[in-house]
Amino acid sequence: MKLIKKILCKLFGWFCPEPPVPPVEYVYLDTCLDSLEMRNTFCPDDRILWQVKYIKGIEPTTWCGFHKKPEPPTPPIPPIPEPCKPYIGASFYQLLTESKEDIRWFISQLKAHGGNATEVFLTFTWSNGWKHSPFKQVGTWSEEKFGDYKFPMFDLFQWNEDYWDKLLFLMLECKDNGIALFMRIQDYCSVKDGFEKRHYPFSNGSNIQEYTGGMWGVPIRYWYARLNEKLIATINEAELEHYFLIPMNEADVVGNDWPGGEDEKDSVCEQFHEFYINDLISLGVDEDRIILSIDRPNVYDFFDDLYRMEIHGIASPESLDDVSTSHFPNGDGAKDGNGLSSHGYTEPSYDQGVEMGKVLKNKFGYCYFLRTTEETEQASVRKANFIALDGLVEGVNA
Repeated sequence: MKLIKKILCKLFGWFCPEPPVPPVEYVYLDTCLDSLEMRNTFCPDDRILWQVKYIKGIEPTTWCGFHKKPEPPTPPIPPIPEPCKPYIGASFYQLLTESKEDIRWFISQLKAHGGNATEVFLTFTWSNGWKHSPFKQVGTWSEEKFGDYKFPMFDLFQWNEDYWDKLLFLMLECKDNGIALFMRIQDYCSVKDGFEKRHYPFSNGSNIQEYTGGMWGVPIRYWYARLNEKLIATINEAELEHYFLIPMNEADVVGNDWPGGEDEKDSVCEQFHEFYINDLISLGVDEDRIILSIDRPNVYDFFDDLYRMEIHGIASPESLDDVSTSHFPNGDGAKDGNGLSSHGYTEPSYDQGVEMGKVLKNKFGYCYFLRTTEETEQASVRKANFIALDGLVEGVNA
C-alpha cells in the first residue's frame, strides 16, 4: 500500500505526505506598555514589559514613539519680592472705580516709588462707589423727600461680575508687584449722610430682597457672610498671600442707626465685630490679618488689646511717634501734615515723610491717602503725587 501511494503521488500527486512543518521560532523583546512598540531609552521603567515572548516574524520592529526625549527644564521664575515690615504705602481708596489700565498704572507707580502697601474700599457709596458695588444693580427707586432722584436697587443674590473681575485683577497686580493689599470691606464713613446711605446695598429700599435691617443686628449677618465667602474665594483664586482685612472703616453707631442709648450702641457695635472676626476666621483668615477700625471709644478699648487697631489722623512724625508698634497708623482724616491737601485734610510733606520713615523702622507700617487725587470734584488716580511716599521711603532706608 505504501508503494502504491508513492507511485500515485509521483504520477498524479495523489496521497503525497504533508510537507514537514518548520519548528516555531521565538524572539524576546522589551516592549513599551503605552505604545506596544520596542521600548526606547526614554520609556519609564514602570511602563516597560520586560522580555516579552513573540513569534518570530510578528514581533514589533519599531521603537516606541510615545515616550520621547524630555524638553530641557524651563528656567525657574525669579521669586516675587515679598512685602516686609514696615508696610509703607499710599492709597486711592476708590481704586476699584478706575479702569484696569489705571489700576495697573497705579500699582506700578506705587512700586516704582518704593511703596509696598496700599489700602482700598470694597463697599462704599461716595465718589460713585455704589456704581461699583459687589452686588448687581437691577433697577432704581425713589423717595419723595429727594424728588425725582433715582437711587440704585440691588439684588443681594446676584454678584456684579465686572466688580469681582476687577477686584481679582487688582489682587493679581498687587501679587505680581510685591504690594500688600489692605481691604476695608465695609465703610461707615460714606454712609453717615442720609442721602449717601440710600445708595448702600443694605439700606432701606435699596435691595429687591426688601431687607431693611440696616448695617447692624443679627439679620444682616447672613448677607455679610455671603459677601465674606465670595471675598475669600477671590483671594484664594488670586493666591494672594499679603493682604489684611478691615471689617468696617470707622465703625460707629449713631443717631437712629440703632434704638436705645449709648450702651446699646456700644453693645451692637461690639457684637458686629465679634461676628465679623469669627466669620472671617471660619473662612480660613488668620487673626493676624484682621485689623479693626472703630470710632466708638468704649468698643475700641474693648478690642485694643486683642487685635491690631487702625489709627487715623496721622500725618506728622510727632503724631506717629505716639502710636503703639502694635497699631496700624494711617493718614486718613489727618490735619497735621504740611504736604498736599484736599477737603481740609492733609498728607505729610516730603520732609515730614523722611522723619516719619525713621520712626517707622520699628513699627508695623503706615499708609496715607493721596490728596491730589481729589483736588477737583472728579477724583482720579492719575492725579496722584507720590512726594510724601518718596520721603517715607527715604526715611526708612536712611
